[in-house]
Amino acid sequence: MAARPSARKSSRKSERARQVLAPNGARAAIARLVRRLADSVVRGARRAENSPGPDNLHDLRVAVRRIRAVLDVLVYHLQPTAAVLLTADLKSITSATGPLRDADVRRASLLPLIRDLPGIPADMKRDCAIRLEQARVDARKALRASMRETPWLDSVARIRTVAREPDLVLPVEIPLEELLTQAIGRELAEIRRRMRRRRFGPRRLHRIRLRIRSMRYVLEAMSSLLDRSPGPLARILRRLQDSLGFAHDLTEAERLLAGDLLPRAAAAAIAAPLRIDADRQVRRCRRKLRTLARDPPPEWRAWLAKPLSKSSGK
Repeated sequence: MAARPSARKSSRKSERARQVLAPNGARAAIARLVRRLADSVVRGARRAENSPGPDNLHDLRVAVRRIRAVLDVLVYHLQPTAAVLLTADLKSITSATGPLRDADVRRASLLPLIRDLPGIPADMKRDCAIRLEQARVDARKALRASMRETPWLDSVARIRTVAREPDLVLPVEIPLEELLTQAIGRELAEIRRRMRRRRFGPRRLHRIRLRIRSMRYVLEAMSSLLDRSPGPLARILRRLQDSLGFAHDLTEAERLLAGDLLPRAAAAAIAAPLRIDADRQVRRCRRKLRTLARDPPPEWRAWLAKPLSKSSGK
């Protein structure tokens, strides 16, 4: 008689727990996680090298963010030199792909505003669209050229090599579940502390958004290593990230107007309504963050409780 799905799931969960709690089990689990995330970056880099379109570029940058978020959480459990090498190569990929990403965002955010703007001649709107597209084409050409050069190729190769070093992860003295839960709880407490601040400018909101995004990536990446599901908390963080992301997109679009890419008349006409929308969204985000910091939902509070060490005997 075949085992029921729930029984099989429970059996797999118990087996995973035994492996993690075994000698060197936690260390091996962390090493596998880092290798898996590094492999995802390398695959994303290969796809972007073949076709650096918006989707492939986005997937690559997300893969880089995921592993960087995990490395930040586990930094004290990684061999320092290897962690520094990995982080430096990941940052180099982010820097290399940044100009094309900015050009894609600039075109996607500003072009609809230009098209719907009254009082701007059609030929000026056409000129703006051509300039935005040409900037994107130039950035794409520059990225494709850099992807064929030694620094890019070396960084991608090193990411895979360093992630496979046998001594990458230091010995772990406590159960993996406890280690990860404590790390997640510390980061959530820090995010909550930052949300309590009185003043929130666009830059500070953006920094909080980055921490929330990194925390969500950590929860998603480590879900297979945790006994309890981080899904409910990850969904809360995703909604919060989306709200803060909308505010960031508006302020970023305003920043992009400061350059000399577009004609001054078009930039000035776009800036006024954009500023109103950005200020409104920033105020909404401030209220949302303060409410959440004052009274976190149960899914958030559950991760703030410090777990007892299994070696404590309590």
